[in-house]
Amino acid sequence: CSSSRVPPGCISLADSTLTQLSMHCSRITGLNISYNKKISDEGIVTVARRCVRLVDVDLSWCRRITDRSLLALAQNCTSLEKVAA
Repeated sequence: CSSSRVPPGCISLADSTLTQLSMHCSRITGLNISYNKKISDEGIVTVARRCVRLVDVDLSWCRRITDRSLLALAQNCTSLEKVAA
């Protein structure tokens, strides 16, 4: 993957999917996983550590996401402009 965006509506993604995404698509700039019931801090923290070029992240209605994910994004993704949570 180059500087691509993950399409919205991927509601069946799991933390393991985000781990694979971050390993193979570390240059993504956007991530929309809104309304996902499976994603937790584990997946988001991994993405934040590996996908440091993120600019736009949508975590709306992801009920398993806590401040831990937001802190990891803030600390690792220095180009981050927008986070919806």
